Amino acid sequence: MEEFIDQVTDEIQETVDWRSETGNLICDFCSQPNPAWVAICAPYDIDVLGTPHQSEPDMGICDGCKQLIETSNKKGLLDRAVSAQSAHFDIFLRNDVLTRHVMTKFLTDFQNRFWESYMGEIIPQTADTKEQARQRHRMHRG
Repeated sequence: MEEFIDQVTDEIQETVDWRSETGNLICDFCSQPNPAWVAICAPYDIDVLGTPHQSEPDMGICDGCKQLIETSNKKGLLDRAVSAQSAHFDIFLRNDVLTRHVMTKFLTDFQNRFWESYMGEIIPQTADTKEQARQRHRMHRG
């Protein structure tokens, strides 16, 4: 189990590092590239497989996730995230029940915290909001 958690943590960290190094933004829910929208949230703390992290005050979201958030479709957003993350991270290609359970639990916790901190505002992603997000990601990794 410990080896599994280390492997998942490494893959998540590689994605975070890639985002910071390249400045490429992805949807914070389903990892689609170049999210067109920003959901405004208060920052919150979340545990990522035993490591505490603080969320960003704005969450990049794609058109599909935006629609689910605007209609408060929590189950649909969770299902979309689990499906996308399972395809995104190589480790999930094993279709391991334990792996899927751990990722689903993490995404459920993440999304519960999102819904608690979501301020009800979604704005278009612009060059300014992208640059601000890139700077925050660099500072966060800094």
